[in-house]
Amino acid sequence: DGKVNFDGTGDGITITLPTLHTVTGTVDDGSINVEGVLVTVIDETTGDAFEVETDSSGDYTFEVPTGNYSVLTEQSGYVATPQTLVVAADLPSQDFSLDAADKTISGTITDSGGDPVEGALVYADMAGGGMATSETAADGTYTMYVSDGNWSVSAVTSGYAASTAID
Repeated sequence: DGKVNFDGTGDGITITLPTLHTVTGTVDDGSINVEGVLVTVIDETTGDAFEVETDSSGDYTFEVPTGNYSVLTEQSGYVATPQTLVVAADLPSQDFSLDAADKTISGTITDSGGDPVEGALVYADMAGGGMATSETAADGTYTMYVSDGNWSVSAVTSGYAASTAID
C-alpha cells in the first residue's frame, strides 16, 4: 500500500533510481530551425509531464527513464501533432518539423456573470491528431492557430471547472 512503518530499531529503505537516457534533437518549420518551441514530454504510463524549450539553434535536450513518451512541439502559428517516442537508450537526432497553421480559432472566455477570465488555458484537439493552445488576455480573448479539421475546444483555469465549448 506504499506505507512504511519505522519503529526506530535501524529500519531502512533502499531506493533504486532509474537510469536516465538523453534525448536530443532539433525542431524546424520545414526550412529553418525554430527557437523558443515548447517541447512537452508526457510519460504514457504515469501521465507525468514536463517541458523544455528549444534554444537559439532550435535544439532541445531532455533526460527520461526507459519508457514510452508522447512528445508535443508547440509554437504560435503552428499546429502541434503528438508523436510517440520509445526510449530504451540514448536517442540522438529526434528531430521534429512543425506544421504551419493556415486558420485560426478565436473567442472570449467569460465567467458565469459574463466577466472576462484572464490567464485561462484554452486548448483545442483535432480529430485524428493535432493540438493547439492559447492563454486568454486580460479581456478574456484568445487566438489559436490551426489547420483544416474538426476541433474540440475547451478551457480551464484555477477556481473554475473545465468547460468544452465546441465538441
